[in-house]
Order: sequence, then C-alpha cells, then structure tokens
Amino acid sequence: MQLPFHLRAAIEEELASVKPDALAQAAAELSIHYRANEAPRNRAIATATHAQAYLATRLPATFAAAHSVLSELHQRMPEAGFASLLDLGAGQGAAMWAAAEVFDELAKITLIERDRNLIQMGKQLAEKSAVAAMQTADWQHGNVESAFAVEPHDVVVMAYALGELKPPAQLSVIKRAWQITAKTLVIIEPGTTQGYANVMQARTELIQQGAQVVAPCPHALPCPMQGRDWCHFSARVERAAFHRRAKAATSAYEDEKFSYFIGTKLDAVNATEARIVRHPKIFKGHINLELCARDGLERTTITKSNKEAFRRARKSAWGDAWQTDEE
Repeated sequence: MQLPFHLRAAIEEELASVKPDALAQAAAELSIHYRANEAPRNRAIATATHAQAYLATRLPATFAAAHSVLSELHQRMPEAGFASLLDLGAGQGAAMWAAAEVFDELAKITLIERDRNLIQMGKQLAEKSAVAAMQTADWQHGNVESAFAVEPHDVVVMAYALGELKPPAQLSVIKRAWQITAKTLVIIEPGTTQGYANVMQARTELIQQGAQVVAPCPHALPCPMQGRDWCHFSARVERAAFHRRAKAATSAYEDEKFSYFIGTKLDAVNATEARIVRHPKIFKGHINLELCARDGLERTTITKSNKEAFRRARKSAWGDAWQTDEE
C-alpha cells in the first residue's frame, strides 16, 4: 500500500529542511533503541530530529499496520457505523490517517499523546488532510496511564502504545480503554514475541470483560499458538523517497510485522471461520494452508479439482480470512 497523497506531501514538506545525514543518524539511533527494546518511545525521541526520523521511518509502518487491521474491522462489521475515533498514544496520528481512509462516516476524532512535539507535528500533518474530521481533531496532551477525561468513542485504538507501558500498568489501561469504548476496541503491537504477549494479555482481559471477538481469531478459546509460536501478520508499505533516504534503503517497500486483537461490544460481527496464519504453500496441483480455525490450528490441502476453493486459495495470503464452508 501507499501512504495517502496528502500525508506523503505533508511529510515531505516537514522533512524538506532536515539535512539527510542528520536524519539518517537519528533514524539509526531510533532503530538501535527499538531493537534493544530499552525504554518507552518518548525517551528515544530526544530531539526534534529524532521526531522527524520517527515521522520518516515509523509512521509509514504504523500506518500500514493500522490500515490493514482497520480494513479487517470494516470487513467484519460493515454496518457498525464507526463515526468517532479515540486514539490512545497517538504519536503523530498514523492510526487516524488510516481510519480516515477506511471509515467514510468518521466525523469525530480525539487523540491523546504525551509528547508535545509529536502532537504539534501531528497537527501540522492533519492540517494538510482533505478530511474535515482530521482538520478539526481534538489533540489532547496526556498520559494514558493517568486518569483522563474523555467520553466514549465508537472505535478506540491503541497502536504500538501498550508495549510502552510497564506490565502492571497495561491491564489497568486496557480496562480503562474498554470502559470508554462505545463499540469496538483495537489493539496493535509489534509482531514480536513480546508484542504478541502484550496482545494476548489484552485479549484475555477483554474476553473476560465480555468482548466479542472480531479478529484475527475465529474463536474465543485460548490462543493455540502459545508455547510453540506466536500469532503475527505483515503489511507491506511502499517506501517514499524520504523513507529510503532516512533508512539508507534500496528496497522499494517495507514489510511491517504486527500482532493485533479487535474486540467489540456489538453482536453484529461477520465472523470468519478460519484465519490463514502462514504464507500459503502453492504447488502445481494443490495449495497447502495453515489455519487457525474454530477448533484450533489445522492444515488443509486445496486441490485443483475444487476449482472455486483453489481459485480463492491462489488469491489468498498470510493473514487473510478463510471461509471453510465455501469449499
């Protein structure tokens, strides 16, 4: 996928005055920080150049993951009418841009972020949007660990924010987020073992709170991948010129790995029967799919003799829903 035109143009304008060497150095420092998983994001973004490097390198990846997850939500609940969005730990607003792409009915947006520099940068980006709700979005300076006054919103998103909290704080924030969720809560974390563990903790708590599972799981049972593997997916985003410069990258795209969970207070969920949890293995006369189904993990072979299922399987990818009853 590509970044929206207005977002890409706004980022290019923001980065126009930054020296390429300084941007690349700051991007490298951010990369070292995230690989080491040493501290919350706000401690890594120590200077304005770090914030610009974050904008160039992490915002596109966060947008891609959020767009993929919110598109899945829209597909599972097309008639839910998500008119308001609350983004907890919003950063520079990547999830907001993704939501505006997915939900045409979006009319109200609230974002809570603890870093004032990121808020200012996020506001400047949003001013360049063609979406009225983004231009008038309510940016609030605050820490999601603290009590904050906000009314319930249709969709509450925590994208790459839960893992920045210490474990004791994560559960309390999840509970608070669920309280102010009018319809659906979305949790997105890096596609690492720790990111998956954070998502699983949120999933367990939300199911105990009565959440209906929307995605990616086709069931509310304990995750069958625990102890042997971890559930994660991938979103591919095209690298703009500023993205390649900041990372000194030659590839035209980047694959962002992420784990996620969507829980809802509504009943109208177009639930999937299974989820493809590995890249399909395509052979001449058959395709092997590894699925997370309603009874747990299973492998299935789609043969060419089943023309319709084989056609669907050839078009399917890791992370896609799979309707077994259509075979």
